[in-house]
Amino acid sequence: MLQAWKAECPSCGAGYTLVQLPEKPSARSTFVQRLAGLSLFTYVLHGLFGQNLLTFLQFPPPIVFQFAALVVAGLSALGSTPVLAVSLMLGIAAAIFHSFDITPFSVLGLALAVLTAASSAVALYRLSMFSKNRAREVDARSMPEYSGWGGSQQTG
Repeated sequence: MLQAWKAECPSCGAGYTLVQLPEKPSARSTFVQRLAGLSLFTYVLHGLFGQNLLTFLQFPPPIVFQFAALVVAGLSALGSTPVLAVSLMLGIAAAIFHSFDITPFSVLGLALAVLTAASSAVALYRLSMFSKNRAREVDARSMPEYSGWGGSQQTG
């Protein structure tokens, strides 16, 4: 049986030397992940100057929640799917918390919480689409490397 596609190096012509590299998420999806982490990090800093959801909870001490939120912010910026889900839930909870108090300081917290929730949701959606597309079977004839050699010939 003849092969339809031969892995040849375009520079030297050596056969079967090409190595498939893993696909990486696009720069747009990593931007949204970083935005989710940065907005959550800013929300934690917001709590240092006043009351937010993390400082409102009294047991365990608020510093424990703030440290955990910083860890979540760092991991969500790296694109960890479970941590992005936690970031989304934290953003929604913080948005609900700040919607009951309408002060200028609380409005800033509300904006940061909504930004955290929205960017986490978009990042989760893009990561799920990336995973779904990567798992899809690809027909070799649709690849740019496919020369048509050994494929079915259609006559018109």
